[in-house]
Amino acid sequence: IGMTLRIPQSCELVIETLIEGLRPSRASEARRYQVLSHIKARLGARLQGQCCLFGSVAFKTYLPDGDIDITVGYNPNGDRSDGALAEYLQQIEDVLNPIRDAWTAPVRIVNAEVKLVKMVIQGIYVDISVNQTGGLSTLCFFQELDNIIGRQHLFKRALLLVKAWCYYESHIMGSGGGLIGTYALTVMLLAVLNCYEGLDTPLRALHRFLLHYAHFNFEDHCITILGPRPTRRPWPPPAPASRAGAPS
Repeated sequence: IGMTLRIPQSCELVIETLIEGLRPSRASEARRYQVLSHIKARLGARLQGQCCLFGSVAFKTYLPDGDIDITVGYNPNGDRSDGALAEYLQQIEDVLNPIRDAWTAPVRIVNAEVKLVKMVIQGIYVDISVNQTGGLSTLCFFQELDNIIGRQHLFKRALLLVKAWCYYESHIMGSGGGLIGTYALTVMLLAVLNCYEGLDTPLRALHRFLLHYAHFNFEDHCITILGPRPTRRPWPPPAPASRAGAPS
């Protein structure tokens, strides 16, 4: 595992050509932003709330089959109860469901841990959530990490390659089917980039990714961007608060 992989330059060029074909094209981005504009227009005409794009489309690391993640910021009189959320999701479904010409599947609510309105429009899967500020924060965090890592967006290029291998080659990616989700895969890649030196190309990152997780102890450890942590105690306990008047 510790040996350095010698990769011919010709292989690196082939992989870069592959990544260039995987990365979002102007046409695919235009289609997705057209879908976003359509949803914004429909919801904006009937409901309060601001639509925000997050996830792989906003981060520009989606595969050709990738879906669109949208969250709607809404705060009805400060009521953030589950009942208010369910009512607002129902209103979103009611607004979007009559539009049958552009959709190829019925609009429906999914009562998962994060409740969603799901639909397919122009062949693209769309997930709409409400008040998912965590997704927006994660997008900003990943973008900042990409800027820090640099190397012509090595993080994004490596993520596209890893996602393509996991989705098209090994068929282990897809949170809807109980497989590895996009966020989990991103954290797994960040852990590898953070723990190993010399990963200056996407192909080297993929090679180290496969080696690292082929020998990873998933039974007793979880994955963080700072490295593995034991599942029974992933983080150190907080330091006890000092008593008033006691020396700190």
